[in-house]
Amino acid sequence: MLSSLSAIAEQTKNKYFKTIIEEVARDIKGGVGLSDSLKKYGKVFDGVYISMIRAAEASGSLVMILERLAILIDGDIDTNNRIKASTRYPIISLAVLGVAFLIIVTFVIPRFAQVYSQFNAALPLPTRILIALNYFIQHYWYLALLILGGAIFGFIKFIKSSLGRPIWDNIKLRIPVFGPLVTLLVMARFTRVTSLLMKSGVPILEVLDLSAKSSGNIIISRAIENIKESVNQGRGISDPMKVSGLFPPIVIQMVSIGEQTGKVDELLLSVAEYYDLESGYMIKNLTTYIEPILIVILAGMVLLLALAVFLPMWNLIKVFKPA
Repeated sequence: MLSSLSAIAEQTKNKYFKTIIEEVARDIKGGVGLSDSLKKYGKVFDGVYISMIRAAEASGSLVMILERLAILIDGDIDTNNRIKASTRYPIISLAVLGVAFLIIVTFVIPRFAQVYSQFNAALPLPTRILIALNYFIQHYWYLALLILGGAIFGFIKFIKSSLGRPIWDNIKLRIPVFGPLVTLLVMARFTRVTSLLMKSGVPILEVLDLSAKSSGNIIISRAIENIKESVNQGRGISDPMKVSGLFPPIVIQMVSIGEQTGKVDELLLSVAEYYDLESGYMIKNLTTYIEPILIVILAGMVLLLALAVFLPMWNLIKVFKPA
């Protein structure tokens, strides 16, 4: 163990993490258990990992548990990378159009205002809107930044509050395209973590408590808390899963069979693989799902710019056209 930690510390480029590994090694030299040492750094090591390592220390199966943790972490990293790859094109497209929009508003539209000021003709509404936007940006840019910063700060505070967090988490589950994906990812993590914790020998109530805390969504966390309450009262897992409305019938049926056969952990792992397949397919086609939304946004911005640029040209032609 000490040799492994020493090798990890030497290879780690992050100085903060390197210091933590060295502190863990010193704790182990002093007779402290690995899980107890890792618990000191709760912001770095998840409670799920610490509980699995604690159970592994008690059963003498640390190597096997660490291998399971490595698979779990690799899966999370792979999912995050695939989502980033799928959303890269839409983000770049919106960024490029945003830059083009600012350039036209800043340099092109004001030229039409100068030309039109020489004639007794009213500017079209789209052009007036962009000129007003240009005026606001040029003269009140600090106010725009203040409003934007205040809106971002207020939004972050709201979604972290006890009132805003459930609302925001519920929106994340219902938003088109991303809502179903978030549900699949959270459910995959819940079933996989629960299965691994049960296989590692962690008590079922502690398993559900850790799964609820690590779900990342308060709506799903509350559903898991209801499952925990059902188990605490001596009832099963499948009934509260059915009541929650978050689990498809095939998953509930598999868990029910697992309860009858005493193989809940194995069937939960199968459920996790089912969710992984569904989420993997959705991530693979994420760009395809986003394209209609992206096209509508791009079309709206392009239409506004086109009307703002070309309508004044047509009006000028009418002004210069001989009677």
